[in-house]
Amino acid sequence: MRVVSALESGRVRTYGQAAEMFGVSERSVGTWWRVSRTGGRRALLAAVREPRVGKGELIDEFARGAVLQAMRDYTPADLGQSGVMWTRALGRTLIWLVCGVSMTERGVGKWLRRHGFTPQRPARRSYRQKDDEVSRWLQEEYPAIRARASEERAELVWADQCGLRSDTAPPGRSWAPAGQTPLVRVNGRRFGVNVMSAIASRGALWFTVFPGKFTSHCSARSSTVSPGTPAARST
Repeated sequence: MRVVSALESGRVRTYGQAAEMFGVSERSVGTWWRVSRTGGRRALLAAVREPRVGKGELIDEFARGAVLQAMRDYTPADLGQSGVMWTRALGRTLIWLVCGVSMTERGVGKWLRRHGFTPQRPARRSYRQKDDEVSRWLQEEYPAIRARASEERAELVWADQCGLRSDTAPPGRSWAPAGQTPLVRVNGRRFGVNVMSAIASRGALWFTVFPGKFTSHCSARSSTVSPGTPAARST
């Protein structure tokens, strides 16, 4: 019903566009459209068939094992595709290359879940953060800074200096066996840039990215800045 409505309204103009939007096959789109044109919505509802019981997967056990093993042990880039995390689109391509079976992205997601895969965020942890010192600072020093900002009607910002490296794991999720955090392997030949940024409590962000080095010392302690002061905001 949603596919037919989209075609009727003109939001999509071809079977291919409708198939991509709703994650179904072009053949199904064409069938539904023709039925709705000849018999109306009632005929369309009557044409919907229950799933056939007992039909096996188009992918046999050996091919299925090869696909799932590849997704466990390799990144898409290792297998000649782009990216380092498994998405439904990349999984679809892998299934086609290995098994010769064409699936929709929605179908790939259902198929992966059926065989114990879920979309997960790869593990990323700061290796230099000192949890005990952070906790002490938040409990002892930060309340006074927040109170001062409130009294002066100032904007509280959090400043940071960091390096952005080519071997940093990208954001997003990767399909992996349930309960097993995926591992993102990155290029060992590192290069990077430096970043200075300040983010306000309500989300405003100021930042600059540059290839050179930091040439002056900056205290890591937080401070308040008065509103409407460009120099203070950009510091």
